[in-house]
Amino acid sequence: MPVRAFMQGLRSLDWPWQVWVLALGAVNVVGGFAYIARPEGRATLLAMAVAMGVMVGVVRARGFVRLLGIGHLVAWGPLLAWLVLRFDSLPATGGLRRWVVALVVVNGLSLVIDALDVVRYARGERAPM
Repeated sequence: MPVRAFMQGLRSLDWPWQVWVLALGAVNVVGGFAYIARPEGRATLLAMAVAMGVMVGVVRARGFVRLLGIGHLVAWGPLLAWLVLRFDSLPATGGLRRWVVALVVVNGLSLVIDALDVVRYARGERAPM
């Protein structure tokens, strides 16, 4: 099962990467559900679902390899662009604004890591992570 293989791959990562993945999920999923009544929350949860779908497909086709980053690039690139463009329309204070800032920072850092992983895969680093 690709989902099981994906989860096993996550568990096989060194602990700092496991902590990173957990933090990434927490910012996205917990925040998304906390603000589900807002378009930012719903869009974040949709982006997470799209990313997971792409990543499970990569695991099915290629295994737990650096190409997995493509899922975040496809889903979070547009999400972050949209969030940045609408940032001025958010309330000036409060949890929503802080969460969106955290989301942009954490997902933006993830996009850099993911882009580097995809480039490394394209350059021939195809071994499982």
